[in-house]
Amino acid sequence: MNIKGTGNIYCKICELILSSAFGVALITKKTPKTALPNIFFEIGLMAAFGKEILILTDSLKNIPSDLHGKEVIVFRNYEELKKNIEKWSKRIQEQIRYWNTLAHISLDAKDYEKAYEYFKRAVMFGDFEEAPSELTAILEDPSTMERLPERLRSEISDFVTFVKALQENI
Repeated sequence: MNIKGTGNIYCKICELILSSAFGVALITKKTPKTALPNIFFEIGLMAAFGKEILILTDSLKNIPSDLHGKEVIVFRNYEELKKNIEKWSKRIQEQIRYWNTLAHISLDAKDYEKAYEYFKRAVMFGDFEEAPSELTAILEDPSTMERLPERLRSEISDFVTFVKALQENI
């Protein structure tokens, strides 16, 4: 993947993480010890950016205790791994539906600040369709626009632009 921008590797890592719905880390007994600091750094960035993190491992002994609070799938074989990833994916889809439902409830209550926050969470979990479309509709509705503070209007507009740019690069 060719990323435009600075040549700084940390900036590229941040750009990749920001443009993804979630992150997956594979830490097994075969993972080179020299790779672990980079993996833990990227897990930390994903957590800081509010990204969902899935850690795959062949043994919990490979995972530091402070990461046990993250989603960890222990697998012994490919079939077990596949089954557990499918379950995790369904939970993510449920989470997206949950955030979108809360956003719609907030819209009905004319609480655009909360609606924006919930739609933003849905996008961060991987909804690049419904949430951006609803946010665009807020910006295009004249009666809604007059109720929005300039700060919120600007944030929503910037976020929609950001998401559209991500969609073009996916």
